[in-house]
Amino acid sequence: MFRSLCGEKTLKNVIVVTNMWGEVPEALGAARENELATDGQLFKPVLDSGARMMRNKNTLESAQAIIQALLDNHPVPAFSPSCRAGY
Repeated sequence: MFRSLCGEKTLKNVIVVTNMWGEVPEALGAARENELATDGQLFKPVLDSGARMMRNKNTLESAQAIIQALLDNHPVPAFSPSCRAGY
């Protein structure tokens, strides 16, 4: 679904954020995260195309890290200037 919404080239703009880390043991959360990252029906295709996965651990530090990753990103435009001219 991400690929159809964002386009293949813009997936480097995407950060997949996992949460609920305080609700499960670390090993179980890591196993679930690994499943999300390696299953071709889940997030593997978008991660392979440049998206990143980060953990929201419900802490100020993890929230700041996610925001910093967004700020540090040099986004790929979703549309070329020629497409915008038609709007």
